[in-house]
Amino acid sequence: MEGSIAQTLKERYPHLVLAFQRKQITKHQIQEAIKVQQSLKLSGTKKSLEEVLVEKGYLTKEQLTQLTREAPPKPKGNLFGDYELMGVIGTGGMGTVYKARQVHLDRIIALKILHGELAQNQELLLRFQREARAVAKLNHPNIVVGIDVGVNMGRHFLAMEFVEGESLDKRLARNGGTVSEHDAMDICRQIAEALHHAHERNYVHRDVKPENIMMTFDGVAKLMDLGLARALGPQFQPLTKDGLAVGTPHYISPEQAQGERDLTPGTDLYSLGVVLFQCVTGQLPFEAEHFSDVMLKHVNDPPPDPRTLNPTLSDALAQVILKLLKKNPNERYPTGQALAEELQRLLNGEAPMLVKAPPPPKRPQKPDGTSPTPTQAEAARKRKGHRFGFEGF
Repeated sequence: MEGSIAQTLKERYPHLVLAFQRKQITKHQIQEAIKVQQSLKLSGTKKSLEEVLVEKGYLTKEQLTQLTREAPPKPKGNLFGDYELMGVIGTGGMGTVYKARQVHLDRIIALKILHGELAQNQELLLRFQREARAVAKLNHPNIVVGIDVGVNMGRHFLAMEFVEGESLDKRLARNGGTVSEHDAMDICRQIAEALHHAHERNYVHRDVKPENIMMTFDGVAKLMDLGLARALGPQFQPLTKDGLAVGTPHYISPEQAQGERDLTPGTDLYSLGVVLFQCVTGQLPFEAEHFSDVMLKHVNDPPPDPRTLNPTLSDALAQVILKLLKKNPNERYPTGQALAEELQRLLNGEAPMLVKAPPPPKRPQKPDGTSPTPTQAEAARKRKGHRFGFEGF
């Protein structure tokens, strides 16, 4: 939407922003309704934008009632406790995120306010509280920092670091769907380090995707949205029933797609592999008309070689991506740190070390203590060799 219209909607009609994000109305329909409203005003007839949308059949009264309930109310005087709301950053299914100023410290933050009616939904409320706990426990330069959590006027909120920049999905859209191979490796290296930090503290993110990666203007990548983050270990109490897949279908790991309960850090590395694939090819490894079919492809189909979509892609990075997209979590990188170090090697112009070469077999010794001369076959194998210390790709 045009800048002025979008800003007006954010400030005056947050429920219509929600309708647009849910694809209940289109940009064209909003623009048409605004034109009708302005035309009526010139003729002396005053009608609200909502009335025009209903009269033109773009929204029903029932939809407006539901949207009004779910959209956050405007706090009096733009104050929400200690926070002065400065504008809407985005609205999702669970809440609205504002750019805000923390008054007593005079600093700019991002404030997520849970939709009011969701406080009655115990599962979603627990998910929101879980995100707050995860953010509070994680302190890493590549993870959006948590600042405060609480309840104000009956509304649950989470205050976080405000990141000046744009999400990776917006950057991809702005750049025609891809970024350079160097930038893709650098971004994913940073996120791999963030994931390693979370995994060491017993959290699996479970929803790694471009929308959840913020990019600062000076090139720092930051992982955000820990709403699906799940604690590892026997102390974990699931919020969803066994067999229910969670995550975003196009980025979901095979084990997530099958609803496995005991996830490992490898599930996040698979999703990051999808992100890396998308960054260098402009496409997703698996597409289908229905989400269920996409998930089945993650489970059953081998991923395409990214070099078929981007012939200029280096062999080394293609091999890294294909390793990340292995169906078996044990065949992926063992940790986020291992992946980060691998990507750093590639950024340094070094060869990858996907799998360590096995130790050479012990040769029988001659009576004089020297090794026998290798056979022609052994010499040929040596020439072919494990040039980069790995095989199987």
